Amino acid sequence: MSNISEIPDLIKALINARGLFLTVKKNGWSLKFEEQYSLLEDVFNAVTPALCSNKLAISQVFQGGLLVTYLYHDSGQYVKSTYVLSSSEDPNKRALDINYGRRISICSILGIPADLDKEDNKAGY
Repeated sequence: MSNISEIPDLIKALINARGLFLTVKKNGWSLKFEEQYSLLEDVFNAVTPALCSNKLAISQVFQGGLLVTYLYHDSGQYVKSTYVLSSSEDPNKRALDINYGRRISICSILGIPADLDKEDNKAGY
């Protein structure tokens, strides 16, 4: 679904939820850059209560080389976004890419700021 007229319940619920989102904390610490950054857990902690109280849920699945993020409303309406995962064979780089993709995709689909921090830049983002 991509036409706004097809997802009015989801849009209304998201508008209500956004007013309840907490500030995304920065509980991660980069030793290399001596700077804080937001962890995936920080993003979830900031948005989950507001999503649940507005009958919204986030789901993320892997499909081939993609990370697909869904935002569902209990009416059955949903939107999705895709993030192309790196094809790196290095498991550490792959894990960083997955974590970054999950965090940035959630922020993007919810319309909240997501920092592109130095920790992510270290991995080449």
